[in-house]
Amino acid sequence: MTKQNGVTDNKEQAVRRTMMRRKTIQNRVLIAISDPQLQNQYASRLAEEGFSVANVLDGLSCLDALRCSRFDILVVEMHLQWGSGEGVVDVMSKDPEIETIPAVIVEIPTTRLVDSSNSQPSAIDELVQVIRRRLSTLVPSNPGE
Repeated sequence: MTKQNGVTDNKEQAVRRTMMRRKTIQNRVLIAISDPQLQNQYASRLAEEGFSVANVLDGLSCLDALRCSRFDILVVEMHLQWGSGEGVVDVMSKDPEIETIPAVIVEIPTTRLVDSSNSQPSAIDELVQVIRRRLSTLVPSNPGE
């Protein structure tokens, strides 16, 4: 049991409150990768790092998602089906609703995504660092959000 603001509650309620607070400050990432297994690996790791993640499997779905929901950054596969990463970014640059969303185009490695030897950063580790750097340079359009 914990006590907060004079109210006693159980650990589960405290965890729920903490998770709700975290959700309000999470950066939203859209992952557009054609391979569902790789997409799941990227999404799981980014979620572990505290990002809110949504997934799409092709360029058309990617553009639809960007137009329908608010995302802070896009991670898009270079060889994405139905539009390639470069094609998606090109369409984004011509659409005022989504042109300001930063994008990271990734070349999906043919080697393992997680390096168990820890001698070098994995592709996912590098992506997390790139996303953090890109998001740290953004100025919020509405400070109250």
